Amino acid sequence: MQESKERVLNAEILLEPPADGIRIELVRDRNIQPLPDLDPLPDRLEPRVLLAAGDDLSTEEILSAGAQALPLRSNIPEISRYLFSRLDPNADERAMTYRAEGSAIVAGTNCG
Repeated sequence: MQESKERVLNAEILLEPPADGIRIELVRDRNIQPLPDLDPLPDRLEPRVLLAAGDDLSTEEILSAGAQALPLRSNIPEISRYLFSRLDPNADERAMTYRAEGSAIVAGTNCG
């Protein structure tokens, strides 16, 4: 019974795009941000190592699902401040320092 109610609800929420191809304006909440414009990667990368992690890195260590980060899940620039914060609380500050030059995170086997 629950599944059929969900299907009806989804049918009322999800709309087919118009057949004539007119674009639909996407209205975003303040925490839903588009990805930033990024330069293409160079042919060869020689980044600074921002963070070195060992084996068996959990998704919780990559990005904590805590109350600070979860409300930002659709705001890539803001939620990225919490990446790897369980391993190194200053990782985001260093990443911003080296943003122009680039940096890399190195991990062992079983990463996330």
